[in-house]
Amino acid sequence: MCRAASMPMASTSRESTCRQLASPGPIAARTRWPWMLACGIVFSITAVQLACAADVTVRVTGVHNDRGQIFASLCQRGEYLRSQCEHSARTAAHSGTVLLTFADVQPGNYAIQVFHDENSDGQLNRNSRGIPVEGYGFSNNATGAMGPPVFSDAEIDVDSKARVFMIEMKY
Repeated sequence: MCRAASMPMASTSRESTCRQLASPGPIAARTRWPWMLACGIVFSITAVQLACAADVTVRVTGVHNDRGQIFASLCQRGEYLRSQCEHSARTAAHSGTVLLTFADVQPGNYAIQVFHDENSDGQLNRNSRGIPVEGYGFSNNATGAMGPPVFSDAEIDVDSKARVFMIEMKY
């Protein structure tokens, strides 16, 4: 219940003050519409982004055996060659070909990196000289001269349509 101010007022004056405070008038409408507009804009942008997102499937060929898992990451330039990218996937290893899918990927430039975690320790194992002892691969089947390829060699373009990229596992 709306209470009148502590100052004594006439009955008609108290009722009109209560009605003004309780009902949404022009002041309430003026403070409410910017929030509704902001929410509408955010919703519209989110809907447009989701409408443009596409699924990206990676077909990894040349998997040597059924041991462990295949890990894949779809990385933007700043995430490339790091242990975690915005889009990551894994699946059980199968000798031959393995498919992994990244859902709802926004259009842009990415690189895909994959590795065969044969001993299921969650990392790409290397020998004492730093050379991988488990299978690995990159989009565009890119290779580096003395280490992993640079981002631009592995760079792929993801648009609003579903895409499939092939990567040959190297051991």
